[in-house]
Amino acid sequence: MLAALAAMTAFLPFPPVWGQERSAQADEARARAQEAQARAEAIRREAISRSGNVQKIIQVQHADVHALQAVFRNWVADIQASPELKLLTVVGEPEAVGRLQEAIQELDVPEKWSASGYEITRSFTIQNASTPQEVQEIATMIRGTGDIRRLFVANATNTVVIRGTPDQLALAEQIIKATDIPRSTRISGNVEIVVQLLEGTNQPSSELPKQLEATVRELKNTFPYQGYRVIETFVARVRVGEQSQVNGSIPDTTSPDMPSPVYYSFQTLAQGIVPKGTERIIQLNGLNLNLRVPVRTGSSGQFSYTEVGIKTELNIPEGKTVVVGKAGAGEKIHGLFVVLTARVVE
Repeated sequence: MLAALAAMTAFLPFPPVWGQERSAQADEARARAQEAQARAEAIRREAISRSGNVQKIIQVQHADVHALQAVFRNWVADIQASPELKLLTVVGEPEAVGRLQEAIQELDVPEKWSASGYEITRSFTIQNASTPQEVQEIATMIRGTGDIRRLFVANATNTVVIRGTPDQLALAEQIIKATDIPRSTRISGNVEIVVQLLEGTNQPSSELPKQLEATVRELKNTFPYQGYRVIETFVARVRVGEQSQVNGSIPDTTSPDMPSPVYYSFQTLAQGIVPKGTERIIQLNGLNLNLRVPVRTGSSGQFSYTEVGIKTELNIPEGKTVVVGKAGAGEKIHGLFVVLTARVVE
């Protein structure tokens, strides 16, 4: 019987004491790994402290943490994503980390559907900007032209982060391609801008300049006015890199009960002239048409002024006619359209 027991013991895969030793070794290995991890974390925190950086853990609710990690990779010293916990661990200068956290709070919203598709987030790097002001000017143009509200700029890396529909992002990309060009390719010179103010009316159109006929046809397809008439035309001349301002009043806007006319002030900055194939593109920044419109404040002929206007940034192909925007001007002018044509003056 003893021989049989010895034979059975010889065929056991692992003696009980061996299993205990293996378990103890595994526990010891885990303990050593945890200790090493703790030492590495302490060293990393000390390095962060010495460099002036801070660490921030940001909880993400809706957005894809990997997408945010890719978008903001160049904003800070380090950014790590934990998709299971929906966390971002960020290391960087306090100001950069704070700015990143603000941007993520704005971008971390439920998906929004529109006719153009779901809103998505994308980053663009401005390659040829030499100052933060140039990046901000491009961002301002994108905001105004594309009606984009969630847009953030990282001046340290010349990066613009945008959340919008595919159509809005495509428009933003077009604007960046048209404006983000080396300074060496920009042309200096003088620009002449013809500004025409069109009024939408409930009467058939009066005789219009020939160059406005196609523009008016397009407006009739979009707006409910029966006709259009030119109520003011003026010319602004400006040198590239400088600002132009034209002030005046719109005739035929006075009446016995409202003896004061509508006053206007037009401002714009000629940012550059850019060759594009056989065309030249005229870049206008800070375009602002401001109207001071009289409105009645009582039955005894008293009136005060209210201000309305249009602000935008745009690129105009030389010689092309473009409609910049529409404004209402109360009792005096129901629908005012600003039409521009620009050309380079040799």
